[in-house]
Amino acid sequence: MRIRAAFILNLLVPGSGLIVLRREWLGLAITVLFVVFAQIGLVGTWLLPESLPDLVTLGGWAAAGLVWAGAQWLLWLRRREVAGHGVATELESLCARSAAAVEARDYAGAHDILMVALTLNDEHPEVIRQWAQLMTLMGRFRQARKAWHRLRRMATGDDDRLAAREALTAIPRE
Repeated sequence: MRIRAAFILNLLVPGSGLIVLRREWLGLAITVLFVVFAQIGLVGTWLLPESLPDLVTLGGWAAAGLVWAGAQWLLWLRRREVAGHGVATELESLCARSAAAVEARDYAGAHDILMVALTLNDEHPEVIRQWAQLMTLMGRFRQARKAWHRLRRMATGDDDRLAAREALTAIPRE
């Protein structure tokens, strides 16, 4: 879902998709660069066409187009990193380590492991489920409730939806 939103945003505002996929500074730099070049083109075309040479106006539009195309290409490369096999394998490993830490009642260790997993992909259902369970076990009911609601919204299977619904009814109100 996040990757699809990143592509749509990046088509509309170059660089914004990179921001969504956690390349904030690169995305911001591309957005600013695009806006500057597009403004040169706009000023030369509509606002003050007589005051800017045609070459400057065309150069602004051409540069804005190149920045737009470059932003799409960079987003495509970033998508391959985010959704690549290496990230999926690492998430599986982190989830297994977190589950082992919870089983050993090392909640602080599980918390640290899941923080890394959330940094890699905060929309992975298994990571969200384990985070919700950990927050429930640690007595952080507000965070647990938030995570269970999130899992229920993004779940693709009935098992996760049912688990989230049951957990939400069992969590005490603060």
